[in-house]
Amino acid sequence: MAGQVVTLTAQASPGASCAISVGPLGEPFERSLSPRQADTSGLVSWTWTAAAVDPGDYRVVVVCNGAGASSVITVRP
Repeated sequence: MAGQVVTLTAQASPGASCAISVGPLGEPFERSLSPRQADTSGLVSWTWTAAAVDPGDYRVVVVCNGAGASSVITVRP
């Protein structure tokens, strides 16, 4: 996964202010990306290049206008 481009897209209310954090499951977040505003359809996206990532489970949390959702992703070797 290291060096690969990652894109995450979330559905929110149109114009919502959204933030995202990513980190290993059970540990403090490693990375928070710049906040974004949802478009007129309510879609908001972040794109980044993955640094060196150890295999394992990672938590992704998106918070828009104070309401949040999370998911766990698994990175395989």
